[in-house]
Amino acid sequence: AAAGDPDALKTALAALDEEFTAITGAPPRRREGQMYAGRTLCYEDTARDLDVTVGAPLLDDLAPPLAVILTAARWLTAALADAYGKALRELYDDLREDSDAPVRLADLMSLSQGLFWGTGRRPADDVAEEFTRRWESLFGLEGDDTRVQLSAADLAGPVARLFPAERPGWSTGRLHSPDLQICATDVDAINRGDYQVVLGELHAAWPTLDCDIFTAWHPDTDRLRDELTADLGEHRVRLLYPTGWPRQGGRGAESLAGVTDRSLGFAAASGADPDRLLPATSVTVSDEDGALVATASDGHRWPLIEMFAGMLNNLAVDAFKLTTPAPHAPRITIDRLVITRETWRTTVAGTRLAAVTTERERYLATRAWRGRLNLPDQVFVKIGTEVKPCYFDLTSPHYADALCTMLRAAGDDASVTISEALPTPGQAWVPDHDGNRYFS
Repeated sequence: AAAGDPDALKTALAALDEEFTAITGAPPRRREGQMYAGRTLCYEDTARDLDVTVGAPLLDDLAPPLAVILTAARWLTAALADAYGKALRELYDDLREDSDAPVRLADLMSLSQGLFWGTGRRPADDVAEEFTRRWESLFGLEGDDTRVQLSAADLAGPVARLFPAERPGWSTGRLHSPDLQICATDVDAINRGDYQVVLGELHAAWPTLDCDIFTAWHPDTDRLRDELTADLGEHRVRLLYPTGWPRQGGRGAESLAGVTDRSLGFAAASGADPDRLLPATSVTVSDEDGALVATASDGHRWPLIEMFAGMLNNLAVDAFKLTTPAPHAPRITIDRLVITRETWRTTVAGTRLAAVTTERERYLATRAWRGRLNLPDQVFVKIGTEVKPCYFDLTSPHYADALCTMLRAAGDDASVTISEALPTPGQAWVPDHDGNRYFS
């Protein structure tokens, strides 16, 4: 109703702001020009009357190229565990020098936070750079390539040599979650093998099914919980995050804690289950035959790295980058799996679009910019001042106007990353009863 009454809409928003401030103690923060979901107080989660069965032929097609990706991800977790094991050892030795008392996990965690979240150079940065360097050495890219087609069979040997790791670095490092999108005209095309799959991203060392947004509607969460425990083991340690901790929210909260899992309290936080709570102040760290071991007051013991598993999961997700920033990166495909979309990088000043102000001139300038970079008409654009990318159709005057407005607001020095929209609009294969088709 408020959509047709701007004054009523303003009144409703003002009331919502007052309520938000009363609940949180701080006014809401807004940024103009953001054109994506997932950033607001309210979300729309819906269900479709549609069943999809993913069959063995499709999974068999994807297994070889995914094996290449997962081998590299396992090495990444092992390298992170090694780097942080050395850093934590140095902190432990410093604490032992200062006192004869047993080292408390709480003290070690307090001193180590800069290793994980600091603004300076972190061990994870070195690992991430080495990971990307090794990955890029697989391909032998030429500067003018727009498409690179590779074979999983040909890559298996080089990948094993470049990413040797017999086991993951910590328990959660056993599972990695790829986001996959199928490119096909319709279901029949998929069934006859006429399709391609795009890897949107890989959530390394993070089983994303362990997430409240998914499990809240699942018909058998007990089975999911038991199967996750079977994969990852019992007595895992989960961090009890304080309210407002970066990158932690209700929709993404872990929801499949096993019956023997413990909640590690390392800072002031609410919502702890007393029967699961493991205060960091009650855990001691000791050196046993050269390995650092964490021991709870009830005698249960873990490798020290397991106390930091939750933090390492976040680092692994961020570190899994397959290419370094460059003015242009080609689309890279292994068998049927596109592992990186074609991408262009520039700055707001480099686009020459921010200073253009009239709608007609903005459209013409956007088309000229598209021609200079040889961009496709449908793209996603990530501006450095925004959190997520936005979709743009460069044939549309409306989208051209919106793009120029966002670039103008960001400032000349802001980075701009453009990636091809893949799947394309013609590859939306999920049907509804009215004949419309959607991406999935």
